[in-house]
Amino acid sequence: MKQLAEFDADPEFFMNNVSEGKYMIKAGEWPAFLYDTGIINPNDLLKGFMQGKVLVCVFQHIFTGPSSAMSGTCNATKLAKAHIHGLTKPMGQTLGYAAV
Repeated sequence: MKQLAEFDADPEFFMNNVSEGKYMIKAGEWPAFLYDTGIINPNDLLKGFMQGKVLVCVFQHIFTGPSSAMSGTCNATKLAKAHIHGLTKPMGQTLGYAAV
C-alpha cells in the first residue's frame, strides 16, 4: 500500500518503472484490490485484508451469481454455485480462487 499513491498519480510511469526493474514489488506486498481501502491500517496489515470491493464483487459473481455482485441482493433463478458445492461461508481457498 505504500506505493499506491505513486501508482495512482501516474499508473503508466509506475508500471514502466516496475517493468524496467526500477521498482521492486516483493511477494509480501499484497495488491491493493485485496484491501478495503476505507479501513486499511498500515500498522495492522490484516485490517481490511480480503475485503476489497473488487474482490468481494468477483467472489459474489462466482459464488452467488452476477446479479448479487452488482446489486448486493440475489435475484437468481437457479441455485447459486455456493449452494451447489455446499459452501456456507467464504473460505481462504474460495477467496484465493476469486483473487486469481
